[in-house]
Amino acid sequence: MEKIINELQNQKKLLSGTGAAGCEMLKNLSLLWIDSKKDIHHIMVVHFDKIIELLNLNKQFLFLKNSLGKFKAEEAAISAENMNKEVKILPIPEKFGKENDKIFNNK
Repeated sequence: MEKIINELQNQKKLLSGTGAAGCEMLKNLSLLWIDSKKDIHHIMVVHFDKIIELLNLNKQFLFLKNSLGKFKAEEAAISAENMNKEVKILPIPEKFGKENDKIFNNK
């Protein structure tokens, strides 16, 4: 298990979606980081829905009542970073596709 955690910590992650499963994955990934480099985004989170609505609060636990009307990717990143101050998350409130694939290019 320790080997897997070390490998995960040395890779960048792209998470598409902050629905119920996406929130759980983002929480778990962010809690893995214990030795982060402050100048690197370890996780990019993409979600194209523009705003958080009341119906999101019962299934997407990274969002709170004060998140209503805000971008899902940004609020999820803030909540996950608050769980672990060592991790750095880049929120991208856009659709993930061919038209914007330059955002995700590491070069």
